[in-house]
Amino acid sequence: MSEDEKEETRMEERYEAFKIAAAITYFEENFGTMPHPLKIFKFRRWLKDFEMFMEGLEFGGMLMLKMLREVRKNMKKKTIEVTKEDEERASY
Repeated sequence: MSEDEKEETRMEERYEAFKIAAAITYFEENFGTMPHPLKIFKFRRWLKDFEMFMEGLEFGGMLMLKMLREVRKNMKKKTIEVTKEDEERASY
């Protein structure tokens, strides 16, 4: 194994170690002193709930856009009806 390969392996190991340290630090800050398995499950449940919330938010946005289109469509119809009534009144 050459020196470059050894150095690359060491860097990969360091990167993995930093990832693990970051995960432990995150759990310590947010869930207590040590990432107990039950706390990890709590985090997973929170993450699932958050993902469902984001999907609901996206779905709500989609429904809002659909409602706005319908309102605009109805407003156009009302505008056309009003202009027809105005034309009829003006012709008298």
